[in-house]
Amino acid sequence: MALKELLRPTRQKILIDFLISSIWVLLVFSVPYFGLEKVFSAYDWQSKAFSIAVNLAILLLFYYPASCGLAFLYGKVVKNASPDSSKKSIAAAVFFVIAANPLSFSLALMGVNYMGHEVVNRPCGVEVAGFTGNSPSRDSGMSAGETIMEVDGARIDTLDSLQHALEGKTAEDTVSVKTEKKEYMITLAENPVNRSPVLGVNVKQKYCAR
Repeated sequence: MALKELLRPTRQKILIDFLISSIWVLLVFSVPYFGLEKVFSAYDWQSKAFSIAVNLAILLLFYYPASCGLAFLYGKVVKNASPDSSKKSIAAAVFFVIAANPLSFSLALMGVNYMGHEVVNRPCGVEVAGFTGNSPSRDSGMSAGETIMEVDGARIDTLDSLQHALEGKTAEDTVSVKTEKKEYMITLAENPVNRSPVLGVNVKQKYCAR
């Protein structure tokens, strides 16, 4: 089987590709581990639909070779339907499955992120990417793009340190929030979902060169 034949689109390959990509998009945008769940939940429905469509299209391209390999191996091992039993065809299919699957991409991305965030760069604050509908931070005069560096005197380097700084607080408590521009006195709002105290900001990790 020539390589172009192995990669030739069929209904089975496209279906496998769509299932893998759809499941992965669902996980990325709904599981907190990936870091996009909070940002995604703050989008309006048009932005959510656009993000899902764009990411799904990208993943369909990324995972298509693995889907072709899975379809070939399924036909070879389970159904014995593939007419080609050459070692090259089997090796190519196995290579696509190993190299072009969600786990491999995730591990590669984790490696790149680790090098960029822990070796070349370091966490150096939490950047304000935007504000929620009810935002005491915005009301205090804070602007998107500022970097939160301290909360009540506690140094803020990471998203976790910001979360820890708010532990033990309640809605209506007033905290001091220091950015690289100025210091704000902010009265915490209540998250309507879990009643936790919030600053009313959408944030992302900031990194600086070591």
